[in-house]
Amino acid sequence: MKKLRQRLQQNSQKRIIISILSIIVLMTFYYLQGQILLRAINLKLKYDEINYSEQISLEVMYCLIFAVLVVCAFIVYFLVVQKKPVWSFNWSKLKITIFFYLISLGLQFLLGIINQKLNGEIQTANNQQIIDIADLRIDFAIVLLFTATFLSPIFEEIIYRGLIISGIFKEHQLIGVFIQAILFGAAHQFTNIWQYLIYFCTGTFLGLIYWQTQDIKYSILGHFTQNLLGSIEIIHLLLV
Repeated sequence: MKKLRQRLQQNSQKRIIISILSIIVLMTFYYLQGQILLRAINLKLKYDEINYSEQISLEVMYCLIFAVLVVCAFIVYFLVVQKKPVWSFNWSKLKITIFFYLISLGLQFLLGIINQKLNGEIQTANNQQIIDIADLRIDFAIVLLFTATFLSPIFEEIIYRGLIISGIFKEHQLIGVFIQAILFGAAHQFTNIWQYLIYFCTGTFLGLIYWQTQDIKYSILGHFTQNLLGSIEIIHLLLV
């Protein structure tokens, strides 16, 4: 394993190829496991509570496969990009994370106000879809908010920030920051340019956090905070 990691990290061509293939494979399975939850939702809409046990089984399967994908993504990341995991936090890197995240949060707030004024939309299409699904039943809400808060930040950071910036664009990381932000924005649902810019802005500043710290856990922390605040807002809307 150590020799394989050294070969991948020292050979730029192999690193790029493995990174691209890993992204394709991981995102394919990510899409497929999303279809499992979609089936549970469709069963609810079609048969209401008749197939309740099957719906619960599908939700559990969705979470388990998602967790396995996160573990696989971590393995690929440490093989291709980072020599070994570092679990402790560095205060100077935390300050960088806080700085970029607060700028991102401010820009997102501004873009959200513009979107609301011009289009009358309080939520992005992506968040609205989560609200609509979560509103169907409490267990849907728990599954979506759990995965969105704890699993999605890890998986997406490894794919977009880790494998794209350090795996594919290791020698030109600022280009990688820009490219992954475009892809990150496009991967989320949006109905207008302002909604897209919210996700592009998020992807850009998470990319800058990763570029400055060269450690995936800081961008994961920023992404986790972002999704946690979003989940709290969604919970508030569901309870009102």
